[in-house]
Amino acid sequence: MAVSPHLAKLTCIRHEPPDIDQKGLDQHTLNWVQTLNQSGKAFLTPAKLDDKWMVRVSMGVESTEREHVDTLWTLVQEHAETSMHSLNQSGS
Repeated sequence: MAVSPHLAKLTCIRHEPPDIDQKGLDQHTLNWVQTLNQSGKAFLTPAKLDDKWMVRVSMGVESTEREHVDTLWTLVQEHAETSMHSLNQSGS
């Protein structure tokens, strides 16, 4: 029996742009999560699932509001885009 509403506390994500092989996707994932974490604006956890890198997003604080989730999503998109540009320039 639940004593409180069920909330999304942990979400696992992976950005998979087309035309990138598995090794490139793994590097892309590690790149964008590392730069996002280094920015100090959020902290996400890279992890492997089925031998593929993905990112764990934990939102367990009761004071988390929609604007926090929206801001995080914008940051994820910005860092993934930057990582894609870096991969394209390096020829991967």
